[in-house]
Amino acid sequence: MAIDQYRYTDHERKEVIRTQWCKEHLKLLVNHFSKKLIYLGLPGIRALDILDWIDFLDKVIVFQCSDYKEDGDTSCNADFSELESLLESLEDGEKIKTYALFKGFIEDIVIGGFDEDGSIFNLSDFITVYNLDFCNGLTTPRTTRTLKGDVIQYLKIDVVEKLFEYQNTLSEKSSAKNFLFYLTVHSNFLESKMEEVKSREISNYRKKYSKIKKGKDAITIRDLKAYTFYKLSKIFKNLSFHFEFLPPIFYQGSSYPNREKGGKYEHHWMLTFTVLGSKVKEEEKVYEQDIKTFLENKFIFASNTNIRIFTDNHLPFRENDYDPNPVNLLKESYVYNNYWK
Repeated sequence: MAIDQYRYTDHERKEVIRTQWCKEHLKLLVNHFSKKLIYLGLPGIRALDILDWIDFLDKVIVFQCSDYKEDGDTSCNADFSELESLLESLEDGEKIKTYALFKGFIEDIVIGGFDEDGSIFNLSDFITVYNLDFCNGLTTPRTTRTLKGDVIQYLKIDVVEKLFEYQNTLSEKSSAKNFLFYLTVHSNFLESKMEEVKSREISNYRKKYSKIKKGKDAITIRDLKAYTFYKLSKIFKNLSFHFEFLPPIFYQGSSYPNREKGGKYEHHWMLTFTVLGSKVKEEEKVYEQDIKTFLENKFIFASNTNIRIFTDNHLPFRENDYDPNPVNLLKESYVYNNYWK
């Protein structure tokens, strides 16, 4: 589906996720360690997640671009200035200690190594909360150039890997070892990408839902769930991070005009993944989460008012129930109890 990219419009589902899910995690994390967090993310010009979580943040590293801009459109510069002014006011008011703001697509900056103004991208702090809120799919390709001018093509998952390569290096000189990672992506997914997944558990899982007769979305979000777990797990394991996924949240995103249907406005489904992480010590082995349990647990659904377990009655198999309370899920996790504590 070809979707025109306009300015992001906040809505009730996003507010529910920010305040009833993420904020509860951050509150617990800060109270537990008695230390505020270092944030890296895509907050948009209104910086709603930063403002909602301001009591728990120390430093922020931010990326801002206008992926709806066209030739001659100067709104990108205006958006950048608006976000910069907001961050300056937070710093001046001592709400945060400091900030770094990069101009352009996070993908181009992290992979290419510099932003649209030529500022070199580097990290000097171990990131303790990521919020990568992408407007398109995890497997949507993008092309950019490196500092040397070489043309390269990559996926969102490549950006995540590059960020955690930085994280791995920083862990050697930082006292911080633990992080929360939020990843939000469009449910559009290239089914062919599942050919990259070499996992018997995932193959068995796919056989269970591949014959769903009603609702293509039910198949797509489960493919994306399995693919994301598989790809992120490989990154975390290769870079020696303990990791544990909480149940993913799916919700209806903002509406955008579909070019293929004459500009008709349509809603689209989004998924938010939550990962608890911790740097592996020399004497430890990487904790490997039980993939079967993760895959067969029910999704969490975010409505305009709350988050709740989602029961899909069209499935040819039963998924597992659990308590969706965000604090309980975190407190009961293996990583929290064995590495964070």
